[in-house]
Amino acid sequence: MFELIEFLSGEVPGGVLILLFILAAVNLTYILLKSSKIISPEKCRKKQLTYSLICILLYAVLWIALKPPLPQIRIIVLPTVSQDGKLQLSEQAFTLAELMERRAFDNLADKYLMHRWQWLFETIGEDSAANYKVWKSIAGRMNAGLIIESAFDADNNINCTVYSYQDEEEIKCFTAEAKTGLSRLIEQLNKEYEVYQTGLLKDNPINKNYLNAKIACIKKDYHKTQALLNDRKDAESKILLAASYMKKGLAVKIDREKAQYTKIVNNEFEKAKKILYEVIRKRQDTPEAAYILGRIALREDRYEDAELFLKKALVEDPSNCRIHYALSYLLSVRLQELGYKNRIEILQKAVYLDPGYTKAVYALAREYFSKGTGTQVGAGTTMAMRIIEDFFKIKSDDPQILSLLASLYLKTDRTDDALSIFSKLQERFPNDSNSYYNLGIVFFQKKEYPQALEYFLKAIDMDNNLDAYLYAAVTYRQMSKRDLALKYYRERVKRKSGNDDKYAKEAMKGIRRILDEIAREEENINEK
Repeated sequence: MFELIEFLSGEVPGGVLILLFILAAVNLTYILLKSSKIISPEKCRKKQLTYSLICILLYAVLWIALKPPLPQIRIIVLPTVSQDGKLQLSEQAFTLAELMERRAFDNLADKYLMHRWQWLFETIGEDSAANYKVWKSIAGRMNAGLIIESAFDADNNINCTVYSYQDEEEIKCFTAEAKTGLSRLIEQLNKEYEVYQTGLLKDNPINKNYLNAKIACIKKDYHKTQALLNDRKDAESKILLAASYMKKGLAVKIDREKAQYTKIVNNEFEKAKKILYEVIRKRQDTPEAAYILGRIALREDRYEDAELFLKKALVEDPSNCRIHYALSYLLSVRLQELGYKNRIEILQKAVYLDPGYTKAVYALAREYFSKGTGTQVGAGTTMAMRIIEDFFKIKSDDPQILSLLASLYLKTDRTDDALSIFSKLQERFPNDSNSYYNLGIVFFQKKEYPQALEYFLKAIDMDNNLDAYLYAAVTYRQMSKRDLALKYYRERVKRKSGNDDKYAKEAMKGIRRILDEIAREEENINEK
């Protein structure tokens, strides 16, 4: 029902509801005119029908005029497998995908959307990346219009199979002999499917070390990435090297309390910036360089710089979902210049570009829920659930999205559903303190305080889980153990991570409430 209303509303302001309101007003007006005998019944019926049809026709014209364009056809180029069907995570497997992606930059036909191979790699994850069946399965669940498979044969030729779903399922095969190279194969594909705006292009050879370094960076093996690139002088290698330092720097935890009083230097970020500023001085920068600098600026709370770099990156590479996601951290007024009204719209674009991008899906679902009523049947909850359900069609075992779904269940009083998910996550990640903390939250909401406390204390014992300190204190207070509640409230305050640490503020409020209660009790005793 919700989907039908959304379809009928199109992009028309007010949607189908405004049409129904106008039709009701027109018909009521003529019913009143008819009952008052101002005009004859026959004339009234004729005008009533005429104006109703005019309203519907005008709405239909608006619906067609404002209807968004058809979705682009997603192209997924799978890695090339060996003769025996096995996938080696090396440059040989991804050369075709990399070449097609490079040709697509600023040259892709408007009807297509190139799904970058590194995005699919990240969606699949390192644990499953060597399993080619997983690549093929997830590509199939991405609703791609073109899926391109390839494999080496005994003579080192490449046999290519294209699955086309543009009108109906169609399979076509192409072969590139080893001596003619991949460029010839890409030309055959382009001739058949008109993938690129410009036909024949000369492909620059891809350095093996560069592509192996790119694979290592996706696998978060930054040491290997840097070892492969340190001696290279070309701009793309330097930018990839900077990307490895940036990603390594993002993993460094920030002491927000310390940062208030002294400048904390992230050495990994400094290395990345040094490389990129040199590239920029030589006028060899790319959208990726601007994105890296923007991402670093966001982490360092330099929002004006972040806006400058990220907008530059977006202008030069508008189909990059990572840039859209990074821009979502800017204020909504900053996004309006790019044509986005709010954070939800730019996150929607990021998810459209890469439906398997976990961070964007997570942020969008949370944004929908927080903007809604928080009820089980509210529009915000419905949209959040739809986003998660769409993601689960691609990957149903992602722990971050599963955890979010369980949290939504908790907030909408579906505690048994939340318990089921959190229990499975705890089995998968027995060494993650958050697994125990989340189970504690479930039992706290079920008012089973002793069991909730058991999980909170376990989370604290494992790695001093900060959030568990607060909830252990709250649980002790519910159990009328004020001394222990005070102890854990104070422990949480000691671990305050900055002025924006809302849990530390809640702990302070908890301390004040208990001390006020004790003071009032003492006053009552003294009065007696």
